[in-house]
Amino acid sequence: MDTVLAEAVAKRIAAWMDTAAQAARGQEFYRELVVKIGEKFGIAAKTSDDGSVQDHVLALKVPELVDKAMGERAKLRFALAHLVGEGAVEELKKLEPIVRLMGITEEDKAKMIVAIHTLIAIP
Repeated sequence: MDTVLAEAVAKRIAAWMDTAAQAARGQEFYRELVVKIGEKFGIAAKTSDDGSVQDHVLALKVPELVDKAMGERAKLRFALAHLVGEGAVEELKKLEPIVRLMGITEEDKAKMIVAIHTLIAIP
């Protein structure tokens, strides 16, 4: 093979390899983001459709879990928006399953109650 041709082919191959390496780095970056989001959902993100629990986040489950959480969040926001009077705290207690699903801590719940009382006080 001609040395000039061999050099040209080698440069092309090197460019393709660089492109492939960059694509792999980008893919890994976004996969890590999906895994970090999945970790927020705990065991649900590690549970296969057959019920078995894996030792790692199943990236394919993350969009489904996010959709479910956003739906629950919308229900919670709707319910909170329609709370009136002193019944707000009691209504919040009725939403406990949704609050638990969202992973809201006791401290966060206390802040929510203060916020509800503040909203109620605003004329």
